[in-house]
Amino acid sequence: MNERKILNSWKEISGYLGRGVRTIQRYEAELKLPVRRPKGQTRASVMAFSDEIDHWLEETLTARNKTSEARNGSAPHTSSRPHANGSRIGTPHHRTGACAFASSRNLELLKSVVITPELWRRPAHETDPERLNAGLRELTAHLQGSELGLLNTLVRAGLKLCDAHTAGFSTLCKDEKGEEFFRWDALAGALEHAVGGTTPRHWSPCGLTLDRQSPQLVSYPGRCFESLRPAQPPIVEGLVLPVFLESRQPLGTVWIVSHDKLRKFDCEDVRVMNSLAHFTAAAIRLARAQSRFASERSAKRA
Repeated sequence: MNERKILNSWKEISGYLGRGVRTIQRYEAELKLPVRRPKGQTRASVMAFSDEIDHWLEETLTARNKTSEARNGSAPHTSSRPHANGSRIGTPHHRTGACAFASSRNLELLKSVVITPELWRRPAHETDPERLNAGLRELTAHLQGSELGLLNTLVRAGLKLCDAHTAGFSTLCKDEKGEEFFRWDALAGALEHAVGGTTPRHWSPCGLTLDRQSPQLVSYPGRCFESLRPAQPPIVEGLVLPVFLESRQPLGTVWIVSHDKLRKFDCEDVRVMNSLAHFTAAAIRLARAQSRFASERSAKRA
């Protein structure tokens, strides 16, 4: 039997379930998520017990599956954005369904998938400083271009400098309902055919990286994150770094992956990718500031 854990805030509850705070609050109102409000505390003070949430998950998921089977004559359908070669990278359309939640079993699996401390246990390889400077010069050459062009240059540089098999940039977006998700806007390497694919904001390596605001290393992430299971070739190891604009506003994540057991990342890969990501974020901040200034000046003239 799983040990009972006490979750003392909306943030802890959302972290346990792998969903956003607003979504969790909606589940309390619409799906009777078992959230308690301690006596003598403000209305905003909440708590929950992990075993009660696990039981609620099982009951809610069972009810949804029965409803879906009765309606469609089959199990709930999961679809994703198709790509030219037929592979599919994406998130289930049950964005607000209980099947998108993280169970306690998934949380235990997460501990074996996220292996970030290994970055500093492994011997660090050396990167030729001139190769890194060449990558930064290439980014500089694209400063006057589009943001997408800059992101494509970033992932190509990361792919080359870190000897990765795929490199990508996942932009944080919102759908028509205000739900956040990641879109793979720039890709280079083995998975570049999946450009335009999507993954969830919550319960994904990219979401975990933004939540923790630090680089994360994952091993065979498809074991835990459903949206990555269709990836071909499969992801063996992935290094994900957060990219922020001003006031810690998240732009998205940049990541490199390996597709075989021989290529493992270390702290030197973190240093290199951080250098590239920080330069790119600064360039985008500058370009957006210049664009705002130009728009304001045009508005004043009008």
